[in-house]
Amino acid sequence: MKRTKYVTYRLEKSIKVVEGKPVEKELSAKEKQKLAEKSMRAATRLAEQALAQKPGSQDPDAPWTSKMLCSELETIEKNFFTSDNKQEQQLAKIACERCVVTESCLNKALEDKEPYFVLGGMTADERKALIRRARIAAVSDRQKYRADRKAIKASRGR
Repeated sequence: MKRTKYVTYRLEKSIKVVEGKPVEKELSAKEKQKLAEKSMRAATRLAEQALAQKPGSQDPDAPWTSKMLCSELETIEKNFFTSDNKQEQQLAKIACERCVVTESCLNKALEDKEPYFVLGGMTADERKALIRRARIAAVSDRQKYRADRKAIKASRGR
């Protein structure tokens, strides 16, 4: 019986190893994406372990930036946070999902109006849309308030 396993290298190709002899196989786009997600999850787990062993990472008084999971990722995975590629941004979000300081990171990105990068689990475009929705909601609330005041004044005969 033949023993088959796949050894992955890069995100473009997989080497099929049959009875000790490597045979290259091109991956489909869907296979590449699944493989990339699996790889990022594994890298995130390793980063979590490294972060847990880092002195002061469990200290509640330590600054939130010392607890960022992305700071422990390897260079390849870190590049996903700065990429314009939608698939790579999705991979960066996988790490953000597991990070304990996602909310603080997002608040800082919104406060600084950071125009690039995946921060706090959101891309720059997603953060811009969030700010836009918040502004629209604020304008809508202001308009309701003014309409209510006019109605109250009208009912009092002023």
